[in-house]
Amino acid sequence: MLFPKTMSQDERSARIAKMELANDESRIKDEEDYLKVREETLSKKAADLSTRLNAFNLRKKVYDSNVSNFNQRCAKGGYLCDPDRYTLNKEYDSMSAAGIVLGDEFEKFEQERKDVSQREGNAREARHALDVKRASLGMDSQSK
Repeated sequence: MLFPKTMSQDERSARIAKMELANDESRIKDEEDYLKVREETLSKKAADLSTRLNAFNLRKKVYDSNVSNFNQRCAKGGYLCDPDRYTLNKEYDSMSAAGIVLGDEFEKFEQERKDVSQREGNAREARHALDVKRASLGMDSQSK
Protein backbone atom coordinates (compact mmCIF):
# COMPACT_ATOMS: atom_id res chain seq x y z
CA MET A 1 0.00 0.00 0.00
CA LEU A 2 1.45 3.33 -1.04
CA PHE A 3 -0.25 5.43 1.64
CA PRO A 4 -1.50 3.71 4.80
CA LYS A 5 -4.69 5.18 6.21
CA THR A 6 -2.87 6.10 9.40
CA MET A 7 -0.39 8.30 7.51
CA SER A 8 -0.80 12.03 8.05
CA GLN A 9 -1.11 14.51 5.20
CA ASP A 10 2.40 15.84 5.96
CA GLU A 11 3.83 12.33 5.81
CA ARG A 12 2.05 11.72 2.51
CA SER A 13 3.35 14.99 1.10
CA ALA A 14 6.88 14.12 2.22
CA ARG A 15 6.65 10.66 0.63
CA ILE A 16 5.33 12.15 -2.62
CA ALA A 17 8.12 14.74 -2.61
CA LYS A 18 10.72 11.98 -2.12
CA MET A 19 9.24 9.98 -5.00
CA GLU A 20 9.26 13.05 -7.23
CA LEU A 21 12.88 13.71 -6.26
CA ALA A 22 13.83 10.12 -7.06
CA ASN A 23 12.07 10.40 -10.42
CA ASP A 24 13.79 13.70 -11.20
CA GLU A 25 17.15 12.28 -10.11
CA SER A 26 16.69 9.29 -12.40
CA ARG A 27 15.70 11.49 -15.34
CA ILE A 28 18.66 13.83 -14.83
CA LYS A 29 21.08 10.89 -14.43
CA ASP A 30 19.80 9.37 -17.68
CA GLU A 31 20.34 12.69 -19.47
CA GLU A 32 23.84 13.04 -18.03
CA ASP A 33 24.72 9.49 -19.10
CA TYR A 34 23.34 10.14 -22.58
CA LEU A 35 25.35 13.35 -22.86
CA LYS A 36 28.53 11.59 -21.75
CA VAL A 37 28.12 9.02 -24.53
CA ARG A 38 27.27 11.77 -27.02
CA GLU A 39 30.42 13.70 -26.00
CA GLU A 40 32.55 10.60 -26.63
CA THR A 41 30.90 10.11 -30.02
CA LEU A 42 31.48 13.75 -30.96
CA SER A 43 35.11 13.49 -29.89
CA LYS A 44 35.61 10.51 -32.20
CA LYS A 45 33.76 12.31 -34.98
CA ALA A 46 35.99 15.38 -34.54
CA ALA A 47 39.09 13.22 -34.89
CA ASP A 48 37.65 11.57 -38.01
CA LEU A 49 36.74 14.91 -39.59
CA SER A 50 40.19 16.29 -38.79
CA THR A 51 41.84 13.29 -40.46
CA ARG A 52 39.60 13.64 -43.49
CA LEU A 53 40.31 17.37 -43.72
CA ASN A 54 44.06 16.71 -43.60
CA ALA A 55 43.71 14.11 -46.36
CA PHE A 56 41.64 16.56 -48.42
CA ASN A 57 44.25 19.31 -47.98
CA LEU A 58 47.00 16.90 -49.04
CA ARG A 59 44.96 15.92 -52.08
CA LYS A 60 44.54 19.62 -52.93
CA LYS A 61 48.31 20.19 -52.70
CA VAL A 62 48.90 17.30 -55.10
CA TYR A 63 46.26 18.72 -57.43
CA ASP A 64 47.81 22.20 -57.31
CA SER A 65 51.22 20.70 -58.07
CA ASN A 66 49.76 18.75 -61.01
CA VAL A 67 48.14 21.93 -62.35
CA SER A 68 51.44 23.78 -62.07
CA ASN A 69 53.29 20.98 -63.89
CA PHE A 70 50.57 20.87 -66.53
CA ASN A 71 50.82 24.62 -67.11
CA GLN A 72 54.61 24.42 -67.46
CA ARG A 73 54.46 21.50 -69.89
CA CYS A 74 51.73 23.03 -72.02
CA ALA A 75 53.43 26.44 -72.07
CA LYS A 76 56.43 24.81 -73.73
CA GLY A 77 54.15 23.33 -76.35
CA GLY A 78 55.17 20.52 -78.62
CA TYR A 79 52.45 18.05 -77.72
CA LEU A 80 48.76 17.87 -77.00
CA CYS A 81 47.67 18.79 -73.48
CA ASP A 82 43.99 17.86 -73.80
CA PRO A 83 44.20 14.40 -72.13
CA ASP A 84 45.94 15.96 -69.11
CA ARG A 85 43.46 18.83 -69.05
CA TYR A 86 40.58 16.34 -69.06
CA THR A 87 42.14 14.40 -66.16
CA LEU A 88 42.71 17.59 -64.16
CA ASN A 89 39.15 18.77 -64.77
CA LYS A 90 37.78 15.42 -63.53
CA GLU A 91 40.00 15.65 -60.45
CA TYR A 92 38.82 19.22 -59.82
CA ASP A 93 35.17 18.15 -60.05
CA SER A 94 35.82 15.24 -57.70
CA MET A 95 37.61 17.48 -55.20
CA SER A 96 34.85 20.08 -55.36
CA ALA A 97 32.23 17.46 -54.55
CA ALA A 98 34.35 16.05 -51.71
CA GLY A 99 34.90 19.56 -50.34
CA ILE A 100 31.18 20.28 -50.34
CA VAL A 101 30.41 17.01 -48.54
CA LEU A 102 33.15 17.65 -45.99
CA GLY A 103 31.90 21.20 -45.42
CA ASP A 104 28.35 19.94 -44.86
CA GLU A 105 29.61 17.37 -42.39
CA PHE A 106 31.54 20.05 -40.49
CA GLU A 107 28.38 22.19 -40.29
CA LYS A 108 26.36 19.23 -38.97
CA PHE A 109 29.10 18.47 -36.46
CA GLU A 110 29.14 22.07 -35.21
CA GLN A 111 25.34 22.00 -34.83
CA GLU A 112 25.56 18.74 -32.87
CA ARG A 113 28.18 20.29 -30.58
CA LYS A 114 25.94 23.30 -29.98
CA ASP A 115 22.99 21.00 -29.22
CA VAL A 116 25.04 18.96 -26.75
CA SER A 117 26.34 22.12 -25.13
CA GLN A 118 22.78 23.44 -24.74
CA ARG A 119 21.57 20.16 -23.28
CA GLU A 120 24.52 20.07 -20.88
CA GLY A 121 23.54 23.54 -19.69
CA ASN A 122 19.95 22.40 -19.22
CA ALA A 123 21.12 19.33 -17.30
CA ARG A 124 23.28 21.47 -14.99
CA GLU A 125 20.30 23.76 -14.33
CA ALA A 126 18.05 20.77 -13.66
CA ARG A 127 20.65 19.27 -11.32
CA HIS A 128 20.89 22.60 -9.46
CA ALA A 129 17.09 22.87 -9.23
CA LEU A 130 16.98 19.32 -7.87
CA ASP A 131 19.60 20.17 -5.24
CA VAL A 132 17.63 23.27 -4.24
CA LYS A 133 14.42 21.24 -3.99
CA ARG A 134 16.19 18.58 -1.96
CA ALA A 135 17.61 21.24 0.39
CA SER A 136 14.19 22.84 0.80
CA LEU A 137 12.87 19.45 1.91
CA GLY A 138 15.68 19.16 4.44
CA MET A 139 17.49 16.38 2.59
CA ASP A 140 21.19 16.46 1.78
CA SER A 141 22.44 15.59 -1.70
CA GLN A 142 23.51 12.11 -0.52
CA SER A 143 20.11 10.96 0.75
CA LYS A 144 17.98 9.98 -2.18
